[in-house]
Amino acid sequence: MFRENAVIYLSLFIAFFSHPLMADVFYKGVDLSYVNQMEDCGASYFESGLAKDPYQIMADHGANLVRVRLWHNPLAWPAYPTLYSSFDDAKLTIQRAHSSGMKVLLDFHYSDTFADPGKQHIPAAWAS
Repeated sequence: MFRENAVIYLSLFIAFFSHPLMADVFYKGVDLSYVNQMEDCGASYFESGLAKDPYQIMADHGANLVRVRLWHNPLAWPAYPTLYSSFDDAKLTIQRAHSSGMKVLLDFHYSDTFADPGKQHIPAAWAS
């Protein structure tokens, strides 16, 4: 039984990872969810001493996927209400990633702030 299952799983594994769509793409991802906020605070990004768009820096060095964080309503975060990681901020990040030729992984946080394995607070709007 174990041997039969192992053969089936191995066959599925080989079939999945040898598929032409899988074989041609290796994703090198970066999380640039914070870039808009950092730039609004005055941060600049440099390459070889020259100011450059951070998305383009990442793309030029092989990144082809940008993780974008999206919170339910970041203004409802009591400790630090913010417009960052909101729908509009995520939309801007996605546009910038696409302009640099990268794909996007939209990471939905079902929370008004960070959602981590040990901290999963539901959005304030869902509490009632």
